[in-house]
Amino acid sequence: MTNFTEFELIPFSLKVILNAPDGIETKHLIIELRKLMNPNEEDLEILSNRSDDKFSQKVRNLKSHKTLENKGFVEFYNNKFFITKEGVKYLDEISWEDLDKMHTSIEEKKSENFITDIKFKKDKLNKMNYFQILDLEIKKEDLSQRLINSLMLHGVNTIGDLIKHNHKQLMSFRNFSKTSLEEVENHLNYYNLKLGNQLIYDDCLKGSKALNNDEADVSDHVLKDFDEDEMIQLEKITKNIIANSKETQTKEIISESEVNKNLFKKIDELYLSVRTLNCLKNENIVYVGDLIQLTENYLLKSNNFGRKSLDELKEILSSMSLYLGMELTNWPPDNINDEILSKNYLIKKQDVINTEILSINILKSWMLSVRTINCLNSLNIKYIGDIIELSENYLLNSNNFGRKSLEEIKKYFNQYKLSFNYKLDSSWIYLREKLIHEDKLSEINSNHEDIDGKSKLIRAKKSIFKNFETSREFNAQNKIFIDVNLKTIDVEKLIIQDIEIILSQLNIKYKNLFKYRYAYLEEFKTLEEAGIIYGVTRERIRQLEKYINRSLVYIGLIDKNSLIKYFANKENLSFHKFFPSLSENFRKLPRNKGTHDIGKNGLANFMENFCGVKEGFFKTTERVLSDFDTFKLQDIFLETPSGNDGESFLEIIQDYYGYDKFSANSAIELMVEKKLIKIVDNKIYAIKMNKNLEVAHILLNYPDGLHWKEISKLGNNSYTENKWSTNRIMADPSISMNVNNFIYLSNKGTHKLLKFCKELKNKEKIISIFKNTLKELNIEQDNLEKIYGKIIEVDEFKDLNYYDVRAIIKLFGEDKGLFYLGKSRAQVIGLVKKLVPNRLKERIKEIIINEQQEITVEEINNKLHRVNENATLEQNYNSLVNSLDDLVEEMVIFRINPKTYLNFNDAINLCDIIEVKDCIERLLFKYEFVISSFIREKINEELGYTLSSYYYESLCRKLAKDNSWHHSPNYLSNKKPKKIGTHKYIKNLINNNLSNGENYLMISKKIGISRMYFNNITYTKNIELDTDWVHQND
Repeated sequence: MTNFTEFELIPFSLKVILNAPDGIETKHLIIELRKLMNPNEEDLEILSNRSDDKFSQKVRNLKSHKTLENKGFVEFYNNKFFITKEGVKYLDEISWEDLDKMHTSIEEKKSENFITDIKFKKDKLNKMNYFQILDLEIKKEDLSQRLINSLMLHGVNTIGDLIKHNHKQLMSFRNFSKTSLEEVENHLNYYNLKLGNQLIYDDCLKGSKALNNDEADVSDHVLKDFDEDEMIQLEKITKNIIANSKETQTKEIISESEVNKNLFKKIDELYLSVRTLNCLKNENIVYVGDLIQLTENYLLKSNNFGRKSLDELKEILSSMSLYLGMELTNWPPDNINDEILSKNYLIKKQDVINTEILSINILKSWMLSVRTINCLNSLNIKYIGDIIELSENYLLNSNNFGRKSLEEIKKYFNQYKLSFNYKLDSSWIYLREKLIHEDKLSEINSNHEDIDGKSKLIRAKKSIFKNFETSREFNAQNKIFIDVNLKTIDVEKLIIQDIEIILSQLNIKYKNLFKYRYAYLEEFKTLEEAGIIYGVTRERIRQLEKYINRSLVYIGLIDKNSLIKYFANKENLSFHKFFPSLSENFRKLPRNKGTHDIGKNGLANFMENFCGVKEGFFKTTERVLSDFDTFKLQDIFLETPSGNDGESFLEIIQDYYGYDKFSANSAIELMVEKKLIKIVDNKIYAIKMNKNLEVAHILLNYPDGLHWKEISKLGNNSYTENKWSTNRIMADPSISMNVNNFIYLSNKGTHKLLKFCKELKNKEKIISIFKNTLKELNIEQDNLEKIYGKIIEVDEFKDLNYYDVRAIIKLFGEDKGLFYLGKSRAQVIGLVKKLVPNRLKERIKEIIINEQQEITVEEINNKLHRVNENATLEQNYNSLVNSLDDLVEEMVIFRINPKTYLNFNDAINLCDIIEVKDCIERLLFKYEFVISSFIREKINEELGYTLSSYYYESLCRKLAKDNSWHHSPNYLSNKKPKKIGTHKYIKNLINNNLSNGENYLMISKKIGISRMYFNNITYTKNIELDTDWVHQND
């Protein structure tokens, strides 16, 4: 039965993609691979709760796991795969004969020819000496080339080498799959051998001396023709094997006599990433021998140690024939440093070069001539680790590489105390692959231009320096590497020092321009203002500014790669908080002067140019919050009553806008700083909002409505500056549905939030029944109360509230052809109006699709006013919101956050929908149902997105339709549809005999909800008011 691995799909997929110059979609790739690879049996099994079989899911994983993209073999855009030069190169190096062998090996084992081949090998085996079998070399004729390459990479060249390893060790080998394991086991069966027999191997070698191995033959896998003494000796060996193998069945033990010299390597020598190395050091791990005794589960429970770090470790350990979870006897040896020398466990070796130095990108960090750069590019030399393995003669014999180029390189070699002909171990190969991958992902090498299809590095501009050669010599000094654990105050001092170096090396013209454009210790100057000072055009200033920005990465003593990694290691990056003194030097940029900075000042832009990365590379908190304004605050307070505790308010910000906890806290600090909110006893109160908004905000606590006088009283006692008179006969205009779009009259003198209207969900049905009634009576218009009286005579509508009906017709009827014509106290409805009804929804749809970016309700409303001169729509804000809700429901648009929308296609591309689908499926498998905020919390955490619950609500609507899931507002399940409201369902599950925490633990095992959401359900704000007095003058 076939069981292709994801890795085995790679060459066949590339072969298909190569033949599709216009790109190929995943669904078509699946079809072509089926034709090419002919999967059967196990690969055709249908997955549970899915329409896919195993084979198609593995192909889809190539996209969701970015298997081909991460290796640089393809690019994926417009939902299609396109092969790259690296992919073509990979295919050129593939032996298709080996691939065919790998592809057919499993089926071949069932064939008659294969059985005949086994018999032939058995006959050959009978004529061989048993110990000769252990010395047999592993040949291409016996195993696939891919498997042979994997084994040889790890020092396995003979049958004897192979049986020393167990299943777990082999599976940790690079490019070694389950198919490879089957191939190995079948091969060893020919010789009646099994994996994991280190002791058999050792004892047989001892036995070979005692038995004089040329007399020992194998017949039908049994040793025979031994003399009596030889048989006694063999029996002793066999007993020893059986006794020892029992001890090694559960866990492999390495005795002192079998010590691997790599055990005494320090972890600093392993070329690990900074994050992984720091995690190991935090666990007090010094030697490889310390490391391999730890289990995977133990490491994964360590702080900051994740799957990527684990895979990195396993890959490096496998290159040394080691793996996690091994057991060592007598470890560590007494006086371990003396042991290393006296027992010669380690050969004397060259000085170990720090990983940070090996990882330096010399094309970017060294100020080399264009000629030298081109030569290194042609030799595929990118990092220090690439060049130190070469000899001087090798370089000098390369095309266009001369003595001057060599001298350039030697200057930097002297700086870092390097030498040629340095021997690196195999772990450099894995480190290099990782560096290439990281460079591609992070676009660290962004200072490139595409010229005639060739990537040419833009070098430092000589004309900007006082003395280019002097600057070049100075900047080639030993670089300062920034350790990830260095204090921010020390990093700040080094950056300030480098800025002083920059200013000292620039000539006076560029020095002043640097200060003007970054507002560094100077007032900011626009392009026009700087042009006037220098007597040139604004475009010339822009060009000169580019020269400076592109050169910054080469100036100074700080190693920029290490600085980037330092920032990458910071969970929440904020240059202004990390570097307060530096931030003060960069003065605030006036937004009205054409600046492009999105933080408080030019610091973030400087740091990007200084590190040589693209604009927007650093996702600082200031940038995240750059668009956090009073409109977003209004969105929050339209949904959240005052007096919420800080933690709940924090959760709301995270939920609405997808912020992480740090950014949400920073948003709260920003609101306090701008005097938008006030914090009293850790409770949040609004300070700045208009009267309409505050009325809506007050009514959040009163779902049954509140008299206008009581609303006024509560408003006057709030922390805002808004004031209402309670002595007037009628309510303030802000407490009127004609002015305030958020509320409606729900009873005499009483107002309620529109969203609390019980009949809102039935608005289409209500409008339709009133229209039909008018038609049945054959009248175009009539008194609303009269028509209402006729309708409530029907049992289905006997509980219909008059005020609810009045509000629905008034706010939503016009777009459906039912008009509220009442003036003063005349409550009249009709089927006709002088003006033609506005087809609002189609116009809104057109606006959003043409916008091609996020757009707010206010912006849509403004655009509607500009294109519509009729007076019928100007105040019908609720019709606008209602139409937007319909478009979201119809999956024409996405709701991105409370009042922001985006067209469907652009919104879908904000995430990898296959990855998100896989993540949601895992949640649905675990829980009865999940809610939007829980989905947002889990997916943002797992996949690193910053999307809101509103976005995931829209996305789940599409996924539910595509996968036949059950979806309702704030509800997603693959088990059963929603029958009652989520709040009510959860409240029914609450056990009053348990604490709030105990209830949460019980319910959260069944339903996917966050703790904060649960707390908000169980929290009710009880305010009892005596409102009888307010009705006395009605």
